[in-house]
Amino acid sequence: MGRNTDGTVAPRDGMIQPLNAQDGMAELQITVHSTPNPNAAKFTLDRELPDGSGRSYFDAEAARGDQLAERLFEVDGVRALLLVDNFITVTKTDDEEWPDLVQRIESVIREELGTAT
Repeated sequence: MGRNTDGTVAPRDGMIQPLNAQDGMAELQITVHSTPNPNAAKFTLDRELPDGSGRSYFDAEAARGDQLAERLFEVDGVRALLLVDNFITVTKTDDEEWPDLVQRIESVIREELGTAT
């Protein structure tokens, strides 16, 4: 995963991959940032998460009842999650590489939150 000079991660063509607007809703903007931990990345959204209170999960069982977290744990390679305000920090397993993982994580976030306000 390439890193920009400002510390953001460029998983593909750019830092932000917008979702096409649906039903007049604003596009969901996601910026991916590296963290000091090479196995963790911070996905910053342009809006607050539903259920904005902070929560963290270290496995899929603990995430039961949290639809977004459950879906993220379905992505192979996701080991832990921290969801707070307008960001999600994802910790991956050692055997996964970020470029493909970022794309799959962003897809789940868009599917779950793309039309959220």
